[in-house]
Amino acid sequence: MILHSLRLHNFRRFRHAEIEFPENVVGLLGRNGAGKSTLLEAIAWALYGSRAARTDKLQIRSQFAGERDACEAELTFKLGGEKYRVRRSIAGKNAVVEAALYHGDDPAPAAVRDSGVNEAVEKLLGLDYRAFEASIFAKQKELAALSDLQDEQRRKIVSRLINLEAVDRARQRVLSDANEKRKFLEGAQTTQADIPALEQQLSQQQARLKSVQEILQQQEEAAKERAAQLAAARQKWEGESSRRDRYNQMQTAIAGIRIRRQELARQQQEIEKDQNEIAAEQPQLLALRPAREEHEKLRRERDSLQSQQQQAIRLQEKQQLAKTLLDQISARKTAASEWQQQLGELQTLNEREKTVEKQHEQAQAEVLKWRAEEKRLSNEIEGIKTRGTDFKSKLTEVQKLGAQSPCPICTRPLAEYFPSVVKHFEEELAKLRNGYLQASETRKRAEAALRQAETAEENIRSEKSKLGAQRERLHQLQNNLLRHQNEVDDLQKRLQTVQTEIQSLGPVAFDAARLAQINEALRQVEARVHELTRLETRANRLPEIGRRLAGVQKQIADSQQQEEKLQAQLHDLQFDEEIYLTAKRAHDEANAAHLRSQQALGEAKGQFAVADAERRNLEQALEKARELQAAIARTKHKVIVLDSLQDHLKIFRAELAGRLRPLIADRASELLRLITAGRYSLLELDESYNIFLYDGRERYGISRFSGGEQDVANLCLRVAISQVIAQRTGKPPLQFIALDEIFGSQDEERKNALLSALQQLSNYFRQIFLITHIDSIKENLPVVLEVEMAGEASEVKVM
Repeated sequence: MILHSLRLHNFRRFRHAEIEFPENVVGLLGRNGAGKSTLLEAIAWALYGSRAARTDKLQIRSQFAGERDACEAELTFKLGGEKYRVRRSIAGKNAVVEAALYHGDDPAPAAVRDSGVNEAVEKLLGLDYRAFEASIFAKQKELAALSDLQDEQRRKIVSRLINLEAVDRARQRVLSDANEKRKFLEGAQTTQADIPALEQQLSQQQARLKSVQEILQQQEEAAKERAAQLAAARQKWEGESSRRDRYNQMQTAIAGIRIRRQELARQQQEIEKDQNEIAAEQPQLLALRPAREEHEKLRRERDSLQSQQQQAIRLQEKQQLAKTLLDQISARKTAASEWQQQLGELQTLNEREKTVEKQHEQAQAEVLKWRAEEKRLSNEIEGIKTRGTDFKSKLTEVQKLGAQSPCPICTRPLAEYFPSVVKHFEEELAKLRNGYLQASETRKRAEAALRQAETAEENIRSEKSKLGAQRERLHQLQNNLLRHQNEVDDLQKRLQTVQTEIQSLGPVAFDAARLAQINEALRQVEARVHELTRLETRANRLPEIGRRLAGVQKQIADSQQQEEKLQAQLHDLQFDEEIYLTAKRAHDEANAAHLRSQQALGEAKGQFAVADAERRNLEQALEKARELQAAIARTKHKVIVLDSLQDHLKIFRAELAGRLRPLIADRASELLRLITAGRYSLLELDESYNIFLYDGRERYGISRFSGGEQDVANLCLRVAISQVIAQRTGKPPLQFIALDEIFGSQDEERKNALLSALQQLSNYFRQIFLITHIDSIKENLPVVLEVEMAGEASEVKVM
């Protein structure tokens, strides 16, 4: 794996950065806090996501970026000759993490989302983040992190790194499979059936089934014979039933004909009575006929009088409406005259509003001026407080630790500069106190002026509101006056129309007494006309009544003929009730015998079904018992195989661990000899991966050596583990390593030796990234990336 480039946007201290990485020993130099380690963190975060960040995701986004601004890191690298590009971002107010991995120049991502990219990167590199961090990616002050662990923790981490856990997981799966099969054997042997006993029961059941089958055949023959007897009896009984039905139908028809003839005779009598009554009403009908002409004459006179009455009513309504309109016009003219006088105030109001508006603008400007001044002074005081707290904290810390305390800027011991540093802090604090008092007094005066300006502005706003209300009232009067004038015009137009209608109606003569006489005469005549109409309606029915009477007489004669015909058919049928009853009894007896035979046949079938089901159950039980017996034999064999496999895996793991540990130690010894120029040439690891070094011919634990020598040994162990991991995974080698602040514990001679050795490591690593704040080694590095502060943000320059 070779890193090609890194692009950052709003990532911690970096507002924007684009870096191309060469293949060489690359130094990342800069002052403490400039952002050197942040570049390595960005590489790890792009590859492995939040697990590689030292804070939560909300703090990754730059402090100078808005909450909706995106934070991005994009890393381009090559692995096994293939190009890859991975991009992660934190976007939106809710800080949603998005990720994508691209292969080659394909515009479509090979993996998306945070979890999907994490899985794809781990599969590509053959390392999870813990293995990546413990081998080729040493964070600041974590070079000796592996040797500082307890023995058991160290064994587990190294086992995970060199993938011995895969063997442990395989052993665990084999053990679990064997235990599961033993549980199956325990249960199966407990429930296993007696196969010879089942075979004997099956033979007995087959003999019983044969006996039941013979009985079933006998019952089927008897049922067939009873069914034939029932069919013959049913045929004879159905024939007699048909004759009986026809006999009953004819008797019912004769009775219906007789009832219908009686009803027709009653209708004939009623029709003849109605015919005689209408003939007797003819003299009264002739006497009432003049009443219709008299009724028509009175109705025409009444209609004429009613028309005169309606015209008189309309004239009266129009006259009343004209009076009402005149009253409304007069009232509106009076109100309009009063409102016109009040509108004289409008001109004076306009001048007053202009004056108040100018005063309000001046007051608002004054309020804004003092608010800005008060805010400026508050910010100045807060800044003084913050700087004072910072200086006071540093002074307290320096005084507490004494002359050996580290410099707050370069972190070196103060030594002889201690008194001057303390005096500097005290002078700065005194200046800040004076500045604070002056700013506080000035802010009080600004606050008083602001309150005075706000009060004046509020008073002017109140007067402006009152003037607005007065103007609203005068505008309302103007609207009312215009509306009343329009209403007066409409009322005058309506009055003119009504007066025209009154003239068109003219004088109206109406006789109310004559209308009352006519109405009374009409009520008397209408009673005679109603009786006349009733008698004429009855007289008009006489032809229809004659036709109905002739029809009824014909129906009576036809019914007599139908009855005679049915009586003749009934005589020819010769039905005998006793013969019918004898045939019915014979049928019922044959049906009962047939039902008994069917019941016996059903019982025989049920016995056969039960016996056959018992046979099938015994056959299934026997088959399952034989299958279980075979499964038990197969499972016993599998348990033997799994136990043997577990033993072999245990031996294999011990053998593999025994081979890998010396291999890692040999690789680390080779690197140690190279870095120390032969001073130390042999490094050994015990079963817990504790480091031992040989000084001459004597073997010592790593704690016996200086801090710089321990860092060198841990560095060699890390490099050796990374080489073995690459070799064992079969993945393309990870040809870069990142080391953060590894020179702090080294003297000048060892620094130069370490740099020389790291440059020789180019045989193993095509890229070696070194992070340090020590400027003295700059000249010894082939490539230097300088990280500098530019205001709040950091920048990277190639030196």
